[in-house]
Amino acid sequence: ADSVGWHHANVGKVKKGVVVNRPAELSSEVGYTVELKATFGNGERTGWSGVGDCLSVRLCDGMNAGVLNMSEGSICWGDKPLYCGDMSALSDSIRIAWHKGSSEHNVLPGYYVWVGDMLVGQGLPAESASEKGIFISSTANGGTVSSLSWTSGARAPQTERASAAEYSYSITC
Repeated sequence: ADSVGWHHANVGKVKKGVVVNRPAELSSEVGYTVELKATFGNGERTGWSGVGDCLSVRLCDGMNAGVLNMSEGSICWGDKPLYCGDMSALSDSIRIAWHKGSSEHNVLPGYYVWVGDMLVGQGLPAESASEKGIFISSTANGGTVSSLSWTSGARAPQTERASAAEYSYSITC
């Protein structure tokens, strides 16, 4: 994440049953972006067994909320698969942005999710919420969040690799 306008917090290991709350002024009107790096599992059969064992990131702006669930084998929006692969080897950041939508620019309202610079979810639905902040929890052995950053405005990551349509793919978990 760029350093100008970004806020940063340390999280570290997230233990089962513990909710890590990072207060953040997230606004549905101007949008917001949250970026994190997480590691979990070990990529082997003895690692996490499925999407039920996950690290969850819940973003709440006082009106809207969304939950990204990450396991050793997938990233899901709630229970909807967005990306499947060996997450224990993931070195890319995960970016989540809220955009209120713009018919003029053909942008759907909702959440957008990137793995590195690859868009894996767009216009993802929100649920109602009255709380504000970034809430991180774990349902199993926990995971480690090595970096967490957030800023105002919905920001896509800078493209550094081949992100053209011929390099994108769809996969079913």
